[in-house]
Amino acid sequence: MSDEDVGAALAEVIGGGVVPRTELKDRLVEAGYRIGAETLERGIQGDTRFFEMGDTVGYLPGLTEGVAFSVWIDPETAAEDYLLMYPTLDVIGWWLVECPVDLFDETGERIGAVESDGWLIDDVDTDVLVGPEGWLNQFADSWVAFRVRQGALVIERLADPPPVEPARAAAVRAAFDAVAEVQQYQPHDRDELVDVPRSEVSTLLQEALRADGSLFVGDPLAPSADLLAAAGLRFERPWVVPADLDPETFAAAEAERLAMVRWGVDAEDALAAQILLGAIRLHGGGSPIAFGTTSEDQEMSPALFEALLERKPVANIVASECSGAEMCDAARGWAESIAAVFEDDPTSWAAGWLVAHCQLVSGDVDDAAVLLDGLPSDIDHLPVLIDRARLAIERSQAKEARRLLTAAERLADDLPRMALLSFGYRQLIGELNEEVEVWADNQPRPMARRNERCPCGSGRKYKVCHLGRELHPIGDRSLWLYHKMVRFVREQEEESIDSLAWAMTGAMDEPHRWVEMVKAPMIPDMVLHEEHLGQRFLDGRRSTLPDDEMLLAQQWQLVDRSVFEVESTGPDVIVVRDLATGESIEVVNVEDGPASTPGTLLIGRPLPVGDIYRAFSGFMGLRPDLVQDALSVLDEKDPDALVALLGSMHRAPVMRNTDGQDMEPTTITWSLPDDSDVTVALTRAGFTDAGGAWTLVRDTANQSGAVVASLRLDGDTIEGNVNSAERAGELVELVAEHLPDAVHLSTEVVDLDEIDSSDAPALPDQSELLANPEIRAAMEAHMANYEAEWLDSPIPALGGRTPRDAAADPIAREELIRLLATFPELEAGDVGMSPERLRAALGL
Repeated sequence: MSDEDVGAALAEVIGGGVVPRTELKDRLVEAGYRIGAETLERGIQGDTRFFEMGDTVGYLPGLTEGVAFSVWIDPETAAEDYLLMYPTLDVIGWWLVECPVDLFDETGERIGAVESDGWLIDDVDTDVLVGPEGWLNQFADSWVAFRVRQGALVIERLADPPPVEPARAAAVRAAFDAVAEVQQYQPHDRDELVDVPRSEVSTLLQEALRADGSLFVGDPLAPSADLLAAAGLRFERPWVVPADLDPETFAAAEAERLAMVRWGVDAEDALAAQILLGAIRLHGGGSPIAFGTTSEDQEMSPALFEALLERKPVANIVASECSGAEMCDAARGWAESIAAVFEDDPTSWAAGWLVAHCQLVSGDVDDAAVLLDGLPSDIDHLPVLIDRARLAIERSQAKEARRLLTAAERLADDLPRMALLSFGYRQLIGELNEEVEVWADNQPRPMARRNERCPCGSGRKYKVCHLGRELHPIGDRSLWLYHKMVRFVREQEEESIDSLAWAMTGAMDEPHRWVEMVKAPMIPDMVLHEEHLGQRFLDGRRSTLPDDEMLLAQQWQLVDRSVFEVESTGPDVIVVRDLATGESIEVVNVEDGPASTPGTLLIGRPLPVGDIYRAFSGFMGLRPDLVQDALSVLDEKDPDALVALLGSMHRAPVMRNTDGQDMEPTTITWSLPDDSDVTVALTRAGFTDAGGAWTLVRDTANQSGAVVASLRLDGDTIEGNVNSAERAGELVELVAEHLPDAVHLSTEVVDLDEIDSSDAPALPDQSELLANPEIRAAMEAHMANYEAEWLDSPIPALGGRTPRDAAADPIAREELIRLLATFPELEAGDVGMSPERLRAALGL
């Protein structure tokens, strides 16, 4: 059974009401439909005409049949062909999501299809109703009603906003009382709980229609705000609440509710976290009341804050909220003030831990290590375990890091899975686990026997010194070191990575590839090196990173990005020559592919690891004509200019005619008076009879004797063809001047992006053409002339030099050799541009 058939069956049995899920299948069977449970569920969830209300299922077009929703058409939004859905049309919004519905006027004439969409308006995600161009123009600055009729919408003009009918207002209030969710909120200044009821607009109206739809059919509904006011209700976007509910109480209750949903905690822990985060923000803003408004409060608050922070759910929240730069800076100073109060109390650890957490976030790993190492070892709070795991990773202690992450993972699994807080922690633990997994699974061999002296020189036995803490060889560990550096860049300068990715996709003219570019390895490496994040990485880890990693990372700081030419390849290795220095290096772990072909030009930053190099950030291919530009940009160490250059190579080519105008194939048709003789007029206009067609030939910017327009006569019509908008204008003027009686019929422009290459006419077989001696001789003569001209023409790939000039220049000669190597060699008997003849002519 198709999805369409399932939808039709559901619409039939549900009709204009709602049906309990437990009865739905039986009703379908009674109507003669046998639909499997999985197919039925897919029909309900995948078809936006259906909605769920509690344990029931409804059909929106049926539920709202005959109901007219009154709306004022804002002229500003009408001019942009959209209408705000909220609040009046919210009840049918789900139906119109990705489900275009026909819209008719009152006469029955179809205006077009409309559907709902989500737009970002003033930085707010906003549901809008959109339709064809100009669909709202005639209704702008007036009241209309959208009436549901047989699965379509009819727009009706209204002289004034409709009045409220008391029966409808009473039904809306009864519906609110039936469906409103009630939150019990404890205001800070009151002892008793306050009930805070709320309902979504769509849920409220669906319930009112379900209870008695006949009340709402017929005359258009009053404007939503008027209808709610008559029902003793008001809007508090996106909710409907009682009109007499104190706005400040609702705002505070809503903030608490959102916090509970976001963090997955109860009201008490949500309040505790809000108290701490509020104090942190006040401290970050320099407020004198961050620790209270009275001297007594300021004396007591450090103990209160320390106690709240030691609560596991609260610590989870504060650590998560203080993982961004701004909050982290504020929290660090706030926590340092509290930690100073408890400096001599080893049992009060929470503020000191938060300082360390913020130091880790900021990249000050050495300072964080001192504090984390000093914490009691039995603290099993989730963020503390993660921070200790991060420190173990910086020390390359893979086994210890995984032990801590495993413990943290168990705690994260106990958090409510639907909470954003839970998702964030699980994602972070997963990323860190992925980083250490291969190193923890492949422990290095012991350096000595258990009871022997440790080779590190400490004088202690191996079993109490480095047993279980051995490091992998630096040649292997270099990859982990680079991963740490890239993770640091992504954590510290996400905006820089995003900005470079936008610059790259902008230069490519392919903004949809932004997500791909953000993940590309070369982008964060540019931030790491050209924007000097590598030095910041090292400055924060001088006593934490293993010594050999510190030395290797310092060596990497001296390696600049450059342009390379592939000289030779082998299994998993390529030898490349740095065109800036002339040095040849061996790069390992390079996948076989086009980039490893000898003669290929690459741009990258391979890094030394012992006697070999590794291209951790990969390579990108480079066109020969961009070598000098690339070397110049790299010398300036400007990442924005570099991504602009690299992105430009991937921009789709722009087709232009010989005047340099954008290609826009255009066909223009005119009608002619009966028995018109246009020969004299076309000749006077400069056209030449080419046998079946008239052509206009002139010198263009880049070609002599180019055909710029053609005309073809067909009875009493004349059809013109040109390849640009400018030439189309020129042709129209010529026809108007020399054929004044011609009547314009149509202009058709072909979109080059929509041309299907599979529809291209078959080209003649070249072998058949070359079998004709006259044709072969003509083609060979043409190619000989073209090759002779090419030798003395400026070539972009040679930096604007001619091939003859390049052959005489020792440096440009290498570029010329590489360029000719890209030309395909001619097969025996073929006619074409011959790199062999060109080399001979140039003395190569």
